[in-house]
Amino acid sequence: MKKRFWLILMIVFICVGLCACSSASSKNKDDEEETEEEDTSSKKKKKKKKDKENEDENGSLVKVCFEEDYPDDLDDYDEFVYEEDDYAGTLVFSASKSVKNFKLYKISKMDTNEYGGFDYFGSEIYSSDKLSSKKPLLVTLLFYGDMPEYAFSYEDGDGNTIYYIYQLSGNEAGIDMLQVDEIILSEDSDLFADMENYQFYFMSGAGGWETNMRVYADGSFDGTYYDYDMGDTGPGYEESGTVYWCDFSGQLGNPVEIDYNCYEVDVLELNYDVEPGKEVIEDGARKIYTGAYGLEDADKLDIYAPEMGTGLLDDEYLSWVQWEFYDSELGDFAVPAEMPFYGIYNPNGGYGFYSESLLVNRNVLANLVKIPGTVNELDNFDYLDQTYEIRDRNVEQGFTIYNTCFMNEDKLDMDDDRDELIDLCLSKMNITDTEYLYSYDREDGEYSSSMYNVTHMNGNDCLYVIWQEPDAGVWYEARIITIDNFIYVYALIMDEGSPFAGEAEMFLLAGVYLDRMYGKDAYKYGIMDCPDGSISKTILADVQSKTGKDGTYYLVADEVEWISGDDTEKLKQYGLTEDDVDNDFAIGGIDGKTKDYRIGSSAMFFLQYEAGLRNPYPGYTLMDYLNDGSKELMLQLYLDENDDIVFGYEPYTP
Repeated sequence: MKKRFWLILMIVFICVGLCACSSASSKNKDDEEETEEEDTSSKKKKKKKKDKENEDENGSLVKVCFEEDYPDDLDDYDEFVYEEDDYAGTLVFSASKSVKNFKLYKISKMDTNEYGGFDYFGSEIYSSDKLSSKKPLLVTLLFYGDMPEYAFSYEDGDGNTIYYIYQLSGNEAGIDMLQVDEIILSEDSDLFADMENYQFYFMSGAGGWETNMRVYADGSFDGTYYDYDMGDTGPGYEESGTVYWCDFSGQLGNPVEIDYNCYEVDVLELNYDVEPGKEVIEDGARKIYTGAYGLEDADKLDIYAPEMGTGLLDDEYLSWVQWEFYDSELGDFAVPAEMPFYGIYNPNGGYGFYSESLLVNRNVLANLVKIPGTVNELDNFDYLDQTYEIRDRNVEQGFTIYNTCFMNEDKLDMDDDRDELIDLCLSKMNITDTEYLYSYDREDGEYSSSMYNVTHMNGNDCLYVIWQEPDAGVWYEARIITIDNFIYVYALIMDEGSPFAGEAEMFLLAGVYLDRMYGKDAYKYGIMDCPDGSISKTILADVQSKTGKDGTYYLVADEVEWISGDDTEKLKQYGLTEDDVDNDFAIGGIDGKTKDYRIGSSAMFFLQYEAGLRNPYPGYTLMDYLNDGSKELMLQLYLDENDDIVFGYEPYTP
């Protein structure tokens, strides 16, 4: 019985001990798990902090620079040669922390998207499972310009794919990086749909002729050929001479790829708006309708797509477009290893077209009239598409110059979407109430030569918009023009009492023209090159020309004034009668008392009644027109504090 009792007691003690051990073991395990969780959390925080420290200023774990700018020794690296050329550069891709699935892309095009940004299309040119932090990648390639041409991607620690485009810095001193949402692979892109984003040109680079054309996604095409001969004159076309002209359209057949990015297409149709051979005389010029130079004998065309090896180019094609490869810094024609643009070659005639992307702005609105005293208030420039927004202000004279170019995202047309286009452009100047607005173009009637100038620009039709805000005493005049995928607005905003308000403002707008733009330093995007100083006074005068012994140009001015028909005191002062009053106005003060006014070096003039539409006139051409005293004009003259002429125009004469 005792033995049985002790046996039971021992079993109880063993059970109790086991339970205690189990409890202690459980507690220790919980403590260990809690410690592990704390350690894991701490490690994650440290990892995120370290990853953040590894990111460069762009937020990227991968950096790219030229080989000569890489700060460390390059003892161990991977290498990829994409383009081997005398002008190619070597880039170093380095990772501050190893990343997975590193890829390189060649960007083939960029397009605007519905959110107002850009989509980038390209093809993959290099791929690696990872880019090691201990082993950078050297890549040899060629930059054709300062627009985005290449991109890379990698996976971050959370498995997200990060994309960056990279390109030459604006000052060409390094590489700029910009994070984007994605690179859309476009290896199977449609040829004609891509060509729709380009404008094609056939020209020699000299002379007044050109053939330009567009190709559309369905293979249709249209364009214009012109050739001006100002010296070929005759009765009815003495002023503007002769122009050979045709507007054409047609259809291309399905492309056949005969080599990498080299295609052949059939010309199925070539039609003319006016049959070649017809002659008409209009607007002081003889127009002779002809065929489309460069295309008229074509039955097949070769299409050279971007990235095609230039070794495949026909020599005759190169003879037409080689100047497009001209390097202004090197001073020679360096044909790249691959085509940087679309080309069209007509083998029957040996004619070659080059192209320019319509997704990049190639023009700037610039003003030939140099108005003194303006100060720049806003100068924004987008290096991706070269759009711009500029605002200049002259507080003393009370006027503002607003000049902008932006994407025509909704494809607005001056004829079909006139009101919508005007509202959009005015909204850029924060104008939403258009009750006091009037707009017109060349179809609205016949105007003086200067009015013609503000409704035309380098062969393009413009809208001329006038808007006023009576309560604020502000007056707006603007030119609106659409070219390719861009809208241009050049506006003059006059305060009440500004000496430029009214007729002078229209003449200033007539001095705006299109200039070609390829870089940020080109013409400052239309900001006027304004000298110092301001306008001290204005006078109305009969003028003749005079050239000083030192070659300085002067206007000999007899100051006059307008007198209304009911201003009896002024009429009496100048000895005028009712017979001298025409359309309720007369001119008084013509007394032969003159003063010489020196013409400023940047002064411009507008002649309202001069045929030929050659406004504006620089000082020296005005002197040629006046012919040293054989002619005289009435001009409204604007003088600076030294009484030098800085601007002048021929006013409307009742």
